[in-house]
Amino acid sequence: MISPGSAAACPPHFFGDPRGVMGSLLRKLRSLFLAGILVIVPVIVTYLALRLLFHSVDNVLGPWIGRVLHKQIPGLGLAATILLIFLMGLLATNFLGRWLIAVGERVFASVPLVRNIYNAAREIVHALAMPREKQPFKEVVLVEYPRKGLYAYAFVTAYTTLRRPEGGTELMAHVMVPSTPIPTTGWILIVPVRELIYLDLGIDAALRALFSAGAAAPQELREKTPPI
Repeated sequence: MISPGSAAACPPHFFGDPRGVMGSLLRKLRSLFLAGILVIVPVIVTYLALRLLFHSVDNVLGPWIGRVLHKQIPGLGLAATILLIFLMGLLATNFLGRWLIAVGERVFASVPLVRNIYNAAREIVHALAMPREKQPFKEVVLVEYPRKGLYAYAFVTAYTTLRRPEGGTELMAHVMVPSTPIPTTGWILIVPVRELIYLDLGIDAALRALFSAGAAAPQELREKTPPI
């Protein structure tokens, strides 16, 4: 039988070390907090991105419509912008519309700064809108860049033959080494095909790796035989 006063004589570890219990509790709380961060941060980022997109598009025509109606209606500018896109698509699919668009493009091309911005935006949109079989990126490769021993993701965009003065030829590849985490810009290199490492990796998977700064890169890269 244990007497009432015997608990004081028990060793401290009999009831557990308070410091150990507190440390375990803090680790558990930290784990729960990090788990919550992993869930809530993507939701918040998605919400903020959609909110920014909504307000940006809504403000294209929203203020003009508000002046006409003498009242600001949230979302009306977005609806009007979507309607304008459909009308421009309808205009671009007939002869008169294509002629008007060509005239507008010539006007843009005559203004130096506007020409550069417009041409870059048009090329990006056209590339994204191409069917998969006509996409400019043909293969995902690794290329030694920016120096020997370091490799970078790159996309093959075209092939060409290099003719040497002595009569020999070598197959070369035009590759784009994209920047990260926004891979819409980068560097164009012309590399011998024999120096490229072709990857058994889809374009979408490579873009995910670039957009995530490597965080979403595949755990394993498989080399494949060059297609040509």
